[in-house]
Amino acid sequence: MDKENRTVEATFYSGAEVLRFSWSRGKYLLRLLTGPENVRLDSLNSGRAPVLDAHDAFSMRTQIGVVEHGKLDGANGRATLRYFKGDAEADQIWNKVEQGARNVSMGVGIYKMREVENNADEKIRRFEATDWEPLEISNVPIGADPGAHIQMSLSDSDPEYIEVEILRASARIPEQEVSMPDKGTAAGEARTDELKAISDEQLTDAKREAAWAATKAERLRASDIRKMSAPFKLESKFLEDLISGDNTVEQARAAIMDKLASRFDETPTDPTNPSVTMGRDERTTRREMLSNSLLHRANPGIVKLEDGARQFRGLTLLDMARECLEHAGVSTRGMSRLELATNALNFSRQGTIIGDRGLEQLGAMSSSDFPYILANTANKRLTSAYREYTSRWREFCSQSNASDFKTRYIVSLGEAATLEKVPEGGEFPYGKIDEAQESYAIKTFGRILPLTRQAIINDDLGAFNRFPVALGNAAARLEADTVWALITANPTMGDGNSLFDATNHANYTSSGTAISVDSLGVGRLAMRVQTGIDGTTIIPVTARFLVVPEGKWQLALQYTSTNYVPATPANTNPWAGTLTPLSDPRLDASAANTWYMIARPGEDGVETIEYAYLEGQEGVFMETRMGFTVDGLEMKARLDFGTAVVDWRAFYMNAGA
Repeated sequence: MDKENRTVEATFYSGAEVLRFSWSRGKYLLRLLTGPENVRLDSLNSGRAPVLDAHDAFSMRTQIGVVEHGKLDGANGRATLRYFKGDAEADQIWNKVEQGARNVSMGVGIYKMREVENNADEKIRRFEATDWEPLEISNVPIGADPGAHIQMSLSDSDPEYIEVEILRASARIPEQEVSMPDKGTAAGEARTDELKAISDEQLTDAKREAAWAATKAERLRASDIRKMSAPFKLESKFLEDLISGDNTVEQARAAIMDKLASRFDETPTDPTNPSVTMGRDERTTRREMLSNSLLHRANPGIVKLEDGARQFRGLTLLDMARECLEHAGVSTRGMSRLELATNALNFSRQGTIIGDRGLEQLGAMSSSDFPYILANTANKRLTSAYREYTSRWREFCSQSNASDFKTRYIVSLGEAATLEKVPEGGEFPYGKIDEAQESYAIKTFGRILPLTRQAIINDDLGAFNRFPVALGNAAARLEADTVWALITANPTMGDGNSLFDATNHANYTSSGTAISVDSLGVGRLAMRVQTGIDGTTIIPVTARFLVVPEGKWQLALQYTSTNYVPATPANTNPWAGTLTPLSDPRLDASAANTWYMIARPGEDGVETIEYAYLEGQEGVFMETRMGFTVDGLEMKARLDFGTAVVDWRAFYMNAGA
């Protein structure tokens, strides 16, 4: 390691067999031949090859350095890596390298490969790459080749004494013959001369065998740690840290026991069964990462690809189906595309799945996680589109929840009778409180999204992405349509009069005037002198929102903005900062000149508009089932929603001009 120039020497390939996958071959083992006639080193030696963060080649942000030089050393490929200075991402990786992060992996282009003849009892095919080229080298938490790593040399050790350890690992020199005599002693000098007498050819062979022995030992260590941790469903990051941290098997066992012990101290338990922990297992994490990769592929500019999902980046729907089946232990070798899609969607039993808890059940009902991933992804897109739909009607409305679909009655209490003077020793007089009542009921709206086997085979990600978005937007649009229609349709209230009624409710200027300082004053006055249900008690209501059609938006801003400072006091805008402007195109479609003033719900003792969802299902909801009418997965978007105007005194309307 050269800290000043930020360079390190690395083994980017150690001759190891690496497990690979392709649709035509399934899983197979691949070894890259490392003869001079097999490897193209042009990219490494021309300065074109980048050093990347975990093979992320989709952004310059993830390039943290360059490969300065590459060469072959027997079965090994070696390279000099230089890390950028003054780059935030490169600084972070370099800091980890200095602290011992050693694993590297290469991105390779394979031009020719051949199959190796297998033994009859071998269950996996083997191939050799006879013409290949390393295109990039990445720092990674865990690499496919356990022998690929940064060479962390010990600058204070003599080369001869380092070779002793290599020879011991290769078993070329008996254990008793490689004892380390003290440096500077006669025995030490004699041993050094003996080592120097070993021929270069012997030393090269020893190095090669030592590297292969180290590779096999690393594989065995990683395999033992994985097997040991498998029954406990530990987090994938914890397992990766154990393996990449060069822990021995015994050290890993101790760390796993400590982790299990901490679960009982830190992890909440199921109150119905104290012995059952509620942790997030590896399968759940893996499903979430697959779903994240699918969301990122559909919307790369909106959904960030999480680190754990990078391994699944770019998978098609059919790729993901195969991945889920293979992970569930189902061999997909020889399956046609249609069989692959059918098996990935196959349930062990029929049923309708409702909500987030149902999604977990969905994963358990299927022979793979594929239905869960599709439903979970569609649900997230649906919910995201629903929440992102732009409409500001909620600012002047209040929410409630309904426990059923029965008609809801909203009772508004009137004002208590005026307190009367009570003479000494006299009785307190009785009074009464009048009531007003409005009503509405929750209604159900919905649409079904079918995901067929054909869509999976065709990788119709566009439709799969657009349909949930369209349904989410439709649900949000339905809510907005319903609420704004209460205002534009001027509905009949519980007292038998229209919401906006110049005579009975005194909240409507039918002659119509344009928005101005004076006309806003008329609207404010109409709201401030409203009377209670008894018809006599003054209820001074404060206007908080100026609601206009889109065509009047600029005018509304002029009369509500605090940015305008007049030259003379006579031109002062008294409405600056007192009203919040709101607009909606639905008002243009109803009456392009009409504008409104609305109170804040709950302020001054009046309510505006109440909206409600079915309790426990706020907003748009999804149900999922295996299709009967379609050959695939059916996902139904459902909205249980209702709304009504509560109090006319919170509203004022001007027909405009």
